[in-house]
Amino acid sequence: AEYAEGHVPGAINVPVQEFAQRFAAMERQARDQQVVVYCRSGKRAAQALELLQAAGHQRASHLAGDIGGWEAIAPTEK
Repeated sequence: AEYAEGHVPGAINVPVQEFAQRFAAMERQARDQQVVVYCRSGKRAAQALELLQAAGHQRASHLAGDIGGWEAIAPTEK
């Protein structure tokens, strides 16, 4: 529901409940790319970031302020 309300343009929605299952395929696609995680409150994004970092992903980060931080400086996509 949060994704439908507004998201960073071009963002891919991966619910944290599905993250572990979808991680392997995503990691292959994004191995050399910057990956930025975010959510509404930051809790789920922090969990996803921990999984990425534990797997050795060197270019993973957490969007400062999550979606609220983004909305303060740029429009979202619906």
